[in-house]
Amino acid sequence: MLLLTPATAQANVGTPLMWATMFHLLIGNLLIGIFEGYLLAKFFKLPKLRSIILMIIANYVSMWLGGLLLLGWLSSLIPVDLSSGRWIYPGLILLSFILTLLMEYPFVFGAFKGVQGKWKKAWKGTLLTQSLSYIILFGWYGMTSHATLYTENKVVQLSEMELPKEVTIYFISSEDGNVYSGNLLEQNWKKVYDIDEKWDMNCLNVWPSEANTNLWDLILCCRRKNEKNTKVILEDIAQDAEPSRDSRLTKEPYTEPNRQLYTSSAPQIGEAKQSSWYDFRTGSWAWDGFWGRNKKTNKKVCVSFEIPYGSGWWVRFVTHLPTDKILFQLGRDQICLYDLNKKQVALVTRGSSPLAVIGKKESSDEK
Repeated sequence: MLLLTPATAQANVGTPLMWATMFHLLIGNLLIGIFEGYLLAKFFKLPKLRSIILMIIANYVSMWLGGLLLLGWLSSLIPVDLSSGRWIYPGLILLSFILTLLMEYPFVFGAFKGVQGKWKKAWKGTLLTQSLSYIILFGWYGMTSHATLYTENKVVQLSEMELPKEVTIYFISSEDGNVYSGNLLEQNWKKVYDIDEKWDMNCLNVWPSEANTNLWDLILCCRRKNEKNTKVILEDIAQDAEPSRDSRLTKEPYTEPNRQLYTSSAPQIGEAKQSSWYDFRTGSWAWDGFWGRNKKTNKKVCVSFEIPYGSGWWVRFVTHLPTDKILFQLGRDQICLYDLNKKQVALVTRGSSPLAVIGKKESSDEK
């Protein structure tokens, strides 16, 4: 019961799904094998001990060979994103069931040694045992997985969402690793800085301008092992912005690329500061996703995605935008937008470290 209780998941101990998978790998296969062997012996009048031993072996073989090696390898080759995940992951579940039937059939066939018509009966036995086992596994992993990204929300195209007009976003492109920027409403992405620094990890932040304290500079934060560095790459980019949460705590422009310090709420810009939605946070694991609450209605929202097949998408770089939209990074390179009121989510672009600001207004002289 402790393994199945979401409240026990802490950043330093993993998630319920991790513990459920470990239990399945090491002990669960033994219990399922005993269960399946007992079913075979009971329904088909087979020797109980032989049936149980064969099914225990069958479960360990199918789980380690089929589940971890074959399906794990296959899922790593499939380019999955926010839109395609809706049908790819159900397809992987179906494929895993088919692979289980094929891999465990020889062991079930062995249990029918000396039985007339064993080829046909072995298939019936395989379908019976695996169907019942998968019902149990669906319940097991269903209790320990989080898929509210899909189950409680609707994936739409960005053009279907009402977008805030004055928001500019900056991000590191997944195509060439350079910094791009553009208006969120227009999605007119243009390269604004070439990252030629050879660091292991890079991310973006904002910090008050030294020349004009009413404006904000764009900061590039880099890290290699224990060495870290910050650099102003664009000056006076915004009139309204907010540094990352760890920068607010340490009071320095450097922010950790992995964003592991989540002891304060996500940045807010523009009208979002007056919104009834507030206190948006993330955790270390994909299971956490991001969550927040509404102080007027007391409603809560949690958007996350972590299911088997190594498909957990952690959430980073969350920013609360005007019109109650949430900009965030999903997984390694999906920059997404979430509508709190309509519960819609859309892919904005491919990249990392999304940073949202409200750009400075041009003066009459500049015009």
